[in-house]
Amino acid sequence: MVALLYAGWLWLDWDTPTSGGRRSEWVRRWSVWDYFRQYFPLTLVKTVDLDPKKNYIFGFHPHGVLVAG
Repeated sequence: MVALLYAGWLWLDWDTPTSGGRRSEWVRRWSVWDYFRQYFPLTLVKTVDLDPKKNYIFGFHPHGVLVAG
């Protein structure tokens, strides 16, 4: 039964990564993101414009932008 449910979810969710994900405004408004922002004081320094037609890989050390990610 679990395998059938998972297969159904996989079929329904197949195009999600290529269509921009499952953005939820309700989740984006959670106050926990403010705590994450305050705990991890990051600064983004833009040095060049990136071509939106190309793919890029960004690496963050030691644990990524969020340690829970």
